[in-house]
Amino acid sequence: MGPNGGLVVAVALFDAIIAGLNAMVMAGSRIVEAMAQAGHLPQGLGATRPGGAPVGALMAQARWSCALVLTGSFGWLVAVTGSTMFLLSCLTVTALFVLRRRGLPSAYGPPGYPALPVFYILCGLLVLVSESLTSISPLVTGITVFVLFVLFSVVATRWRRTADCGQGQAMRLGIVFGLLALGCAGCATTPTPQPSPAPPPVYS
Repeated sequence: MGPNGGLVVAVALFDAIIAGLNAMVMAGSRIVEAMAQAGHLPQGLGATRPGGAPVGALMAQARWSCALVLTGSFGWLVAVTGSTMFLLSCLTVTALFVLRRRGLPSAYGPPGYPALPVFYILCGLLVLVSESLTSISPLVTGITVFVLFVLFSVVATRWRRTADCGQGQAMRLGIVFGLLALGCAGCATTPTPQPSPAPPPVYS
């Protein structure tokens, strides 16, 4: 492709990253806002401006993003978030079977049920297995961060039942769990020191 082809690919990747960032900022903050207003996260994260902007969730998202930037590894972040998103999407699709089994109403009926959801789950698991064969640390790190934030949600929910948790308290609690997540991520991705190669034999 030559240098022009490389430039085209770089521009396409840049556009994809900006589009993904825009989607994650807009959708992610609304998810956090909804969880906070439902009582699953500190209510400070559900704070909104008069125009409806989820300022509490956006501020928490910005602080978490800054903490991730300090890791200094773009490739590592892409691998971890990609593995985690594949895993969570498989769990989300699996919830369709749980809802149907419990007889709960659903606003969306996937075409080709149950073959299509099963096919999606199998493809997602295949991707995760193939990535794990190359390097399992991104998947382990993603699962660790996910479990820590589930614990964060449980602790925050119980805290809210016993005390009025404002935005400042929510931020401090989020920072604590964020630092724990980063610490576990760092431990999971710390390369194992390799022994130095033996010097070549010297023949007299």
